[in-house]
Amino acid sequence: MLDEARTAWESKKASEAGYLIFENLPNEQRPIWGANILELCCEIIPEIPQTKYVIEVAKDPTKWSQGRDAFTIVRKELTSSLNRQVPENRLLVAVYDLAEKVAKITYNATGGPAPYDADSGWLLVYNLRQVVDLVNDPDFEQRAWKILVAPLSK
Repeated sequence: MLDEARTAWESKKASEAGYLIFENLPNEQRPIWGANILELCCEIIPEIPQTKYVIEVAKDPTKWSQGRDAFTIVRKELTSSLNRQVPENRLLVAVYDLAEKVAKITYNATGGPAPYDADSGWLLVYNLRQVVDLVNDPDFEQRAWKILVAPLSK
């Protein structure tokens, strides 16, 4: 499965890689996995309290029910305003979209009512691929891949 995911990742079929990886992660690992990916991406942008909040919520299972609030904060305070800029900062858009996906999979891990789309985890990988492509640094891509598959490599 990891070889197939790696081939999809390298072929820029990130949603396919995301499906293979995300669907093989136990539900209780998904938020922390997403938080680790977001943390990596936050290293390359200015420090932003809203993304730090998403990471905090995702890394603490007692806060997972706050995933919906974390999503709303990112959407209202970051993504919506950035998408109205011309020209938009594509790297920030990709990281903010990734933060939204982390918040979604965090909330979904609670099994609460009205879950977000089931493909949020796959699309998180798509957003990570966007970030990797925009950064255009082989070392960063290698780090991203390691974090992406870390829970499945044990």
